[in-house]
Amino acid sequence: MTQSALSVSEITDFVTGLELPETHPQLQELATAGRLTATDVPAGQPTAAIDAGSLVSFAAQVSSQHRSDCLNSLLVAQLNSDKLYNRFDPTQVISWYKNYGTVMSNIGWVLQDFQFQNYQASGSTFSIDTAITSIVTSFLPAAEVAVVEATLNALSNLGSDDPWYKVWDSSSHSANGGNFQLAPASDNNGEVNSLVVKISAYAFSTTETTTRFLWTDYNSSDTQLQYAQQTATLNEDVYAQIRQAIIDKLGDRAATYIGNLSI
Repeated sequence: MTQSALSVSEITDFVTGLELPETHPQLQELATAGRLTATDVPAGQPTAAIDAGSLVSFAAQVSSQHRSDCLNSLLVAQLNSDKLYNRFDPTQVISWYKNYGTVMSNIGWVLQDFQFQNYQASGSTFSIDTAITSIVTSFLPAAEVAVVEATLNALSNLGSDDPWYKVWDSSSHSANGGNFQLAPASDNNGEVNSLVVKISAYAFSTTETTTRFLWTDYNSSDTQLQYAQQTATLNEDVYAQIRQAIIDKLGDRAATYIGNLSI
């Protein structure tokens, strides 16, 4: 397990020094749509969110503070990795995830390195959404698998012109590949140091040009899907001391990239 060995002042300096990309003007315009974020949904009911290229879901008991901490952590790790690497370039995906893990570890999350393996489709064609269900079934309990499926269904119900679908679409894939994460989160009714996120990470490349890539039928011979799974636990003794620094670093990007999904 990897955990930050930095002091609080060193972590604060690390966060302050993180480079983040400028938000594309089109995404800034989309952010005016005004959809509730996951942190606006009252605790006590399950919810999900688009978080740039991540789909994050929360069990009903997860506190509002933990929802916010989770979404902001995943976003700052993604955006810094996006600044340093092309997340859609197959030759840079591993470097992207190494940096993603470093950021997460340095800001208080305890997690392992991402170890990718190839997904083996059982037939001549497959869709990524059905592959995800197969993959997470081996990693998550049944209740969390159901939440993942509900999150995917909620995303599929958004039209291609929906502002938040566009945020997800532009953050998760290019014409011939993608890099995205699913992250169901749970805690012990908001108890300190109980926030756990079970991240499944995906990268794919294909010779086919697609839209709404999760639900497209791909030829198995033309498309490679890789995945990795791990559990991340938040050390709030660390995170609480740099929470505001992360909020300040993200600025208005949180409102631009994070939007609620009703499940």
